[in-house]
Amino acid sequence: MSGPFASDAALAQVAATTPWHLERIHANGAHLAGLLGAGVPVALVDTGLRASHADLQGSVLTGYSVVNASWVTHDWLGHGTHVAGIVASRASGPTGPGVAPGAQLVPVQIFSTGTTTDAVLAAGIRYAGTRATIINLSLTAGGPVAVSAMQEAIARGGLIVAAAGNGAAAHPDWPARFARESWANGPGRDGALIAVGAVDRDNRLAAFSNRAGDAAPWFLVAPGVDIVSSDAYDETGHVAMSGTSMAAPMVSGTAALLKGHWPRLRAGQIAGILLATATDLGAPGVDAVYGRGLLDVEAAMRPVGPLRTMTAAGLQPLSGATLRLSAATSALAAAAGQGGLRVVGVDDFERDYATDAGAGVSSPSGMRLDAAFAGLDRRFNAASRTAKGTDRLSLEIDPPIGWSGSPYAPTGGRATMPAVSVIARDGAGITGFGTGGTASRFFGLGGLTIDGFGTQVPLADVAALANPYLSLVPQATHVARGVQRVDTTFKAGVVAGVNAWEPGAGWGRVSAGAVVLEAAHAMPLGGTVALGYAVAQESGAYLGGVGVGPLSLGNRVRTESLQASAAWPVAPATVLAGSVSVGYTPAVRGGAGLMAGSSAVQSQAMSLALVRADALVTGDRVGLSLAQPMRVTSGRMRFDVQTAVDDAGAPVMEARSFSLVPQGRERLGELSYLRPLGRQSALIYSAAYRHQPNHLAGVPGDTLLAVRYLLAF
Repeated sequence: MSGPFASDAALAQVAATTPWHLERIHANGAHLAGLLGAGVPVALVDTGLRASHADLQGSVLTGYSVVNASWVTHDWLGHGTHVAGIVASRASGPTGPGVAPGAQLVPVQIFSTGTTTDAVLAAGIRYAGTRATIINLSLTAGGPVAVSAMQEAIARGGLIVAAAGNGAAAHPDWPARFARESWANGPGRDGALIAVGAVDRDNRLAAFSNRAGDAAPWFLVAPGVDIVSSDAYDETGHVAMSGTSMAAPMVSGTAALLKGHWPRLRAGQIAGILLATATDLGAPGVDAVYGRGLLDVEAAMRPVGPLRTMTAAGLQPLSGATLRLSAATSALAAAAGQGGLRVVGVDDFERDYATDAGAGVSSPSGMRLDAAFAGLDRRFNAASRTAKGTDRLSLEIDPPIGWSGSPYAPTGGRATMPAVSVIARDGAGITGFGTGGTASRFFGLGGLTIDGFGTQVPLADVAALANPYLSLVPQATHVARGVQRVDTTFKAGVVAGVNAWEPGAGWGRVSAGAVVLEAAHAMPLGGTVALGYAVAQESGAYLGGVGVGPLSLGNRVRTESLQASAAWPVAPATVLAGSVSVGYTPAVRGGAGLMAGSSAVQSQAMSLALVRADALVTGDRVGLSLAQPMRVTSGRMRFDVQTAVDDAGAPVMEARSFSLVPQGRERLGELSYLRPLGRQSALIYSAAYRHQPNHLAGVPGDTLLAVRYLLAF
């Protein structure tokens, strides 16, 4: 419902074979979508109608003639039959159909000649109010008429649509002029009254039509010049008439379309929709000539205001609902792509529309140049600084280079602070401090330099060897301390980070922290084995997946992980290293969005790398790595989604459970080479390939080839 009713080509074809007034008020799209006002009764307080007319077969219910106190409502004057065809003709082609060809007509005859009385009109309105919610009054009077009857009809929840009159006056005639009265359109009314003027084919107010005047806020216009409709004097014939009497039934028919699709709509809501969605004509805004403007059927059937859906935190807007997945949560992309997150949203008038919240789900971004070079830049900068300093203090300061290594990073995002890493050694151990996600240079294999038979090989050169669970902490700042006992170094530290995206980007605030414990043991033959334990807690994210609004994953999510790693010299200046990490995320309860919770989740990651220093020239480095990023191996996530609205307007909810285990398995291979060109410059070559990126089966591989010149200062 929130999208176009039909293609432009289909609409153009239909418009060429239907009355011009239907095209002008955009009714064709509703008809093509099957919105016909089926079964909605519309009372016509008029001259009766010719029920035997071919256009009206099957559309006419038993009515009442006030003038002769009988059920015989045959139209001897022609006016009521013409109005009836505009509302509900079932004809096709250039003479039909009506605006609501599925509506049911209730004829209420109050004219047998050209005039009637106040008492007869009042009786007709009272009868109409007992048979229909929508009451069409294509009639006018020179002064207030049937006041109490109209008040009763509106108090009962009726929508009265009244012609403005054909006197070219500054204000509508009665009863349309009652629209300005508080009893007709006051706050909290279930019923309403709309006054209707007429326009011609050029959307200009017809020369005869009364203007909006003091009823402007409740005044619409619709086509009312040379309108072809059913002829009471010929069962198959048609005749053209002009007047605000022809414009009013177009509004009544549109009201029937709304009532037919959303039966629980109150008359006051229907009026509010028609007035709010009119096409502005004349002076901008509500004006004294056109009032609210031209009736627009298609706009009336579309949502008014942002769609909202029911969540654990109540109704939330679907506009801006986004979920950026991480590699660990990428399985949700398949669920979203298969319609698993189709929901029902309601607009400002409590109308329900099916929409796909899954459209806001995006997979993690592919490889980028800043991500590929970030680590190599940092490594070369670190090497040049350390060479001029002391082995007791290592200081690295990098400018903002992007969000590389963080699962929270939107494509093209920029860091808000430089990356700083300080590592100080003293007689009792080692102290580390850093910002910008440099914890991997202190913990795990990234914090080690292995003696490759006399040549020092720093493993920080290989990003694949970093602890993947520390990446759950965005833009991390860390403080850590390590102490050495014989051949074993014990490290402990805390890591904390916060990321916030600008509102315009559709992202929210993510914070996380981790406690890390680690032991690394130097083996007799030169290798090192390490075991690390970390507890990370995310707020506003789930394993790196970040959502906003109804797609929020804003629970407090704890993940415990173990990492076992080893590095071993296998040849001069050559080290083979690898790590295996496993994680456990306990079951969580739902938060503020559609997510209702998750089961316990298990995950894993692994990597293997071969690092060679001084391969071709002194100071160069070659790194070859193969890694599997963090991947869920078991677990499910449950969403509670609104799928309908019941007859009372209450949301109907449905629980949906999705596996977090992806169908694919990413393999990331990377070959990098750093060749110094002197003390202050280097060439960096990088080649990387991802098989089934982000563990998404059937996704083409992701390839990156790059060469970069780096000048360090």
